[in-house]
Amino acid sequence: MSAPAIAHGVNAVYETTQAHFGGFIDTKSGDVSGTLKNYGNCFQAFAEPSILTISAIIATQGFMEIRKALPNTQIALFSVPTDMSREECIRHHDMPPAEKITKDINFFMTEWDSVCEEEGVEKKGIFAKPFDLVVAAPGDLQYLNAQQFDRFFSWVTPNIRDEWMDDDHQDAQRGMGVYEALAHGARWIVMGTQLLKGNPAGGITAEESQRRTLAEIQRFKKDFKIE
Repeated sequence: MSAPAIAHGVNAVYETTQAHFGGFIDTKSGDVSGTLKNYGNCFQAFAEPSILTISAIIATQGFMEIRKALPNTQIALFSVPTDMSREECIRHHDMPPAEKITKDINFFMTEWDSVCEEEGVEKKGIFAKPFDLVVAAPGDLQYLNAQQFDRFFSWVTPNIRDEWMDDDHQDAQRGMGVYEALAHGARWIVMGTQLLKGNPAGGITAEESQRRTLAEIQRFKKDFKIE
């Protein structure tokens, strides 16, 4: 779907439901800066999302254009697909997933200084950094936290697969159950199959998977004393 079509759709949902919920637009957009500017403007005109994923293939200027167009949106860097195995990532990028994500974060953070200077933008507020969040599989988080990136970014974490779930299309080695992912620092959890499909082959309905998932989240909150 095009950006205008997605924006129209999101706006229609907002108007129909009159609900005040945040939109997570997971398009993993990657294009030239001018196109990203137009892309951001499409959402600005209808329904500015709470979170928008942007691919690491773009030039750093692209983050500036999105920042300007969508000042109230949190930008999430998308670096490595969560269905890509460690072995494939090494073959493709000569490094495992967590190191690839680290390299992308460091690159954009370094380039951001030059982009802000060229644009005459002071590095503070929404322009303090090129993005706010980073998409990372649960298995990547220990390495990323060791780099102390969690001081600057929150993690958007797909590939949640508890023991009662089928592995599906995600890379099982990089996945974790929801309790373990939260314990590793995940704060924005992305769950599709885990909540919507369950594991019919294993006799787990969607409703049962939802019940077990909620119990795991509540267990995490209790163990870590989170209100």
